[in-house]
Amino acid sequence: MSSGEIRDGMEFTLLTRRSYSLSPGGRLLVFGTLAAVTLAISLGFAIQGAWPVLPFAGLECVALYLVWRWLGRHEGDYERVTIDCGRITVESRIGGRLTRREFDRAWARVIVETAEGLRPGVFLRSHGKSIEVARLLGGEAKIEAARRLRQKIPENHS
Repeated sequence: MSSGEIRDGMEFTLLTRRSYSLSPGGRLLVFGTLAAVTLAISLGFAIQGAWPVLPFAGLECVALYLVWRWLGRHEGDYERVTIDCGRITVESRIGGRLTRREFDRAWARVIVETAEGLRPGVFLRSHGKSIEVARLLGGEAKIEAARRLRQKIPENHS
């Protein structure tokens, strides 16, 4: 998560991104290595007469490929909450789909919803509209994001 005070007309921006431990090239290397090892082992069993292993090894490689594609599609995901004079703008890109919502700062509220065993949810609500923010963060980081947003969006209304 990165955030900060930004000048040039914007008062505050909270930017969150997904965090991956491997680069795209690293993911490809891991995928290729796992697929090669899986196919080599299954070929060894097939040579010994256990040929039914081959289709399952192929299914495992297909599943690995689908996970690899999903990670690639979500690599550029982000969420940006910008608070300027009287407006809150929430812009997010999840899986290539860009969405943008705006709220009136004077009427917006930051709500944290928690449930036993689940990560908390942080929502911006105003006039019956609600949107979840900080979706790309873990539990503690969500609470910190909510705290920072509440500092910028005081609840001075009923």
